[in-house]
Amino acid sequence: MTSSLDKGREVHTHIMKDNTLATDPVIGTALIDMYARCGFLEMAQQVFNKLPECRLASWNALIAGYVQHAQNEDALSCFEQMQLEGFIPDRITYLSVLKACGSLGAVHEGHAIHVQCVKDGLLDDDTLLGTAVIDMYGRCRMLEDAQDAFEELPAYDVVAWNALITGYSQHAEEEALRCFEQMQLMGFPPDLVTFISFFRACSTLGTIDKGLEGHRQVVTMGLLEDDMAVNNILVDMYANFGMLTDAHRVFEMLPARDVVLWNALISGYAQAGNDDIAFSLFDQMKGEGTEPDSFTFTILLNTCSHQGLLHEGQMYYEIMCSSYFMIPTLEHVACIVDIFCRAGHIEQAVAIIHRTEYFEDATIWHTVLAACRWQNSELVRWVSEQTVQMDEKNPGSYVAMSNVIASIGKGKGVKFQDLESEIFSDYFW
Repeated sequence: MTSSLDKGREVHTHIMKDNTLATDPVIGTALIDMYARCGFLEMAQQVFNKLPECRLASWNALIAGYVQHAQNEDALSCFEQMQLEGFIPDRITYLSVLKACGSLGAVHEGHAIHVQCVKDGLLDDDTLLGTAVIDMYGRCRMLEDAQDAFEELPAYDVVAWNALITGYSQHAEEEALRCFEQMQLMGFPPDLVTFISFFRACSTLGTIDKGLEGHRQVVTMGLLEDDMAVNNILVDMYANFGMLTDAHRVFEMLPARDVVLWNALISGYAQAGNDDIAFSLFDQMKGEGTEPDSFTFTILLNTCSHQGLLHEGQMYYEIMCSSYFMIPTLEHVACIVDIFCRAGHIEQAVAIIHRTEYFEDATIWHTVLAACRWQNSELVRWVSEQTVQMDEKNPGSYVAMSNVIASIGKGKGVKFQDLESEIFSDYFW
């Protein structure tokens, strides 16, 4: 791509010298498309802004580029601006904008586009555009609307079935399995995309028999050989079933393993309480040259948190920050704080919070507050102040404080009313 982009830039330079851009909007649109496809959206926008005459194709190239690189809000802004300037969208425009709406969950805007497409008769003979409508509704969790749009298609194909099944697999798994069977009864063989959604639904529902049958079907169709995504979801499915031997067998048969695959297996063993195997797999992953990602450490730290493993939790947090230079997420910090709190090291937990950007996050302080049951009242008072300051409008903060205070009173023979009055006094004046 780099060499192609370099050649494109050379052409752009010649165009600027010859002033061709000022006289040929078709060439300008081609430049916009080139830069947008390569991810150079600022350059695409600059070329667009210099066009002496904008055309619908120019808008479509720019909008498609924003959508391709997940800048969906910018895509919708362009869509709105083009209409304000008098341009009427076509099916190419709508294909891009419907995808942006689905990614953003912008169902109101997506529905308005659907209505306009129906009004303009664009869906009468366009299965691809109809499929984009189905996909948009599925992503927005409007599954009845997705089903209605599917039934209104002029013709069915595997891509349309996949859009419907994918939507169901994320929010209504039993319907996904029903559609999977129905599409085959109607003569449409599933492809890799279908099976990924199918296995996801089986995993969520725990339908082992259907998952096993689907696996056999994939093998028979020869679809497993080179597709990492299907293998990832298979390992994840077997791990969720608790069939770790089968998950590991699929894992070991693969010639290449990415971090997603490692995470699926590590997570499966961790959820089953096999901490030692999960930790050993992490070491094996590093030894084979696969770098862990943020989710890998989420799995490890969650495991340490649930099992109360202080030493291991400290070690993985340190590896994440110092060896891989990752910035801890809120979930990472919540886990390590919980680990220290469970071990009774409240001061260390607070020190970690101070070193992160989550000092003002109330959920972190709730974790610390809950761990203060057996601490002295001065510490409870200080943590309580932090919690309420971060979450003043949430009644749960006060309830949490009351519960902790009550526990302290029971454990240390302190009168609940006296301690509560002392700690709460600052917040009710």
